[in-house]
Amino acid sequence: MKKYLLPTALFIGIFGHILFWEKEPGIAYPIFIIVSLLAGFVLLRSERSHPAPRTYILIAITILFALLTAVRKDYLSTFLNASLSLLCLLILAMTYIKGSWARFNALDYIHRFFHLLGSSFILPWKFIASINKNHNHDDEPNNKRVFGRIMLGLLLSLPILAIFTTLLANADLVFAQRLENLIEHFTVEDLAELLARIFLILFTAYVFISLTLYAYEKSSETDDPSHKAASIPPFLGYIEGTVILSSVVLLFSAFVLIQFQYFFSGQSNITSAGFTYAEYARRGYSELILVACFSFIMLQVLGSILKIKTSGQRKGFIALSVVLLACVLVILLSAFQRLSLYEAAYGFTTLRTYAHVFIIWLGLLLIARIVLEIINRQDAFANLLLFTAIGFTLSLNILNPGSLIVRKNIERTLQGESLDYSYLSTLTSDATPALVHAFSSPEFSQDTHDEIAAALLCRYVPISTRPTPWQSFNLSAYLADRSLARAQTQLDTYGVFEEPDDFVFEIHTPDGNVIPCYPDAAID
Repeated sequence: MKKYLLPTALFIGIFGHILFWEKEPGIAYPIFIIVSLLAGFVLLRSERSHPAPRTYILIAITILFALLTAVRKDYLSTFLNASLSLLCLLILAMTYIKGSWARFNALDYIHRFFHLLGSSFILPWKFIASINKNHNHDDEPNNKRVFGRIMLGLLLSLPILAIFTTLLANADLVFAQRLENLIEHFTVEDLAELLARIFLILFTAYVFISLTLYAYEKSSETDDPSHKAASIPPFLGYIEGTVILSSVVLLFSAFVLIQFQYFFSGQSNITSAGFTYAEYARRGYSELILVACFSFIMLQVLGSILKIKTSGQRKGFIALSVVLLACVLVILLSAFQRLSLYEAAYGFTTLRTYAHVFIIWLGLLLIARIVLEIINRQDAFANLLLFTAIGFTLSLNILNPGSLIVRKNIERTLQGESLDYSYLSTLTSDATPALVHAFSSPEFSQDTHDEIAAALLCRYVPISTRPTPWQSFNLSAYLADRSLARAQTQLDTYGVFEEPDDFVFEIHTPDGNVIPCYPDAAID
């Protein structure tokens, strides 16, 4: 493997430079991840280092989320897709041979991550030193350090060349002019760009060497976490812990009682309490989500630091945890319904859609956390978080928030609500097919069609028509372009006018109405 590792790493570095330099994210990322995985797999297999069966799960997850970065344009989905693929790639290197990640707890992940980080500074240099050592023991004396001698000769020739070049330039005007023209092509900016390109190639190669060597030399040394004692022993007494938990349960129970008495029972009780249903219901969902998150953190911390010595104490802690869970689930249901009411009144946005999906997965995470407590598998909490993050990210990719936001906001116009076309124009290309579909649908009024056309034109008219390199190909952008092409004839009936000084656009409808574009529309 070591014979081919350096040229393979340099190939990966150059390949990454070709894919990413001055390119927008697109199909280049999954191609790079897949080629890197394949190259590492072949190198490790040449040394008879075979992955554990569980490792194939990580490989599949890594490739899946890498591919999804070229499918969606939604900002959070793209960020999570890339982050999860890179995270699984690191876990893959840490546990390639043994596949013991399935039994890792949070401290195991932290320990192995810093071990990988430290080894990344050592292993590549040991590898380079071993190459030099092998060259020094070469049986052919004439082949010793050939490359180093060439570089030394070039270095020594530089001052000599500088002297002769100066003398020759002073001796001949044509030579001096040609030399000046040559120097003009190498500006400081060009030199800085060249150094940046070289750094990108070498850094990519360095990371590839680090991960490959770690998978080969260190992933088989991973200890079985099931035989390790807890790094942080419990220190909080059972009585103190149950008092904390019981007080929170009482507070939450009182809140839940009010929810059933007022919020879930309808409008009459709220009106009698002196509030309108709108001002009571359409607020507080973000605070309730934070309450649920803090409750989860508190439950996790108490489960880790609480001294539980008998089975009776464990049953008592589990019982309180279940009651707390039931209260938090009601709180999450209240937050979910409040958010729905807020969206019905003010429309759907990206952040509100994220919050909706997050509430569902947070509820599932809480239920799974209690199940781990009941079966006494608290050490699986880290992997529970990992798969919850995977589920949340997959949900966003499948749901397509941009398309959902368009459909829901346009449907609100059928109930007489206004359409915030300015906000729709700020959405990514994920939303474009849904906008075009609604624009072509006879279900909506002419005013709605005009506002949808404004949302499309306000988004796409200011964008440059410069051809997109193949490395930046994205399925969402491709489908958006195809949708726009189908609606181009209808969109051509609208006029687009630009104020030359302040880059303000106006859309003129076929009926003569004017719709302004607001490119800096706020996103909440």
